[in-house]
Amino acid sequence: MTNSALIASAETAVVQILEQTYGISLSTTSFLTASFTPGQPGIDSELDALQAAGAINSDGSPSATLVASVTAAGAAVGKGASGGTTPTGGTGSST
Repeated sequence: MTNSALIASAETAVVQILEQTYGISLSTTSFLTASFTPGQPGIDSELDALQAAGAINSDGSPSATLVASVTAAGAAVGKGASGGTTPTGGTGSST
């Protein structure tokens, strides 16, 4: 993944899902690269809150509910305006 705009957009979408599903607002949308100090306010306490809310399992992995929500959102982004799938770039003929 080298498209920084696409990564930022995906991070923002995940943050919105976390807010809508678990009611937890994060201090940054750049959670893939944000540094934090364990036991300190900010990102570490937000991770604790997400775990307490059920978004993160005790082993640190995302919950099945969170994965399903993010997967569904990603699939919706892949749809074109007409509801079909995104074009593949293939060629064809109508005759």
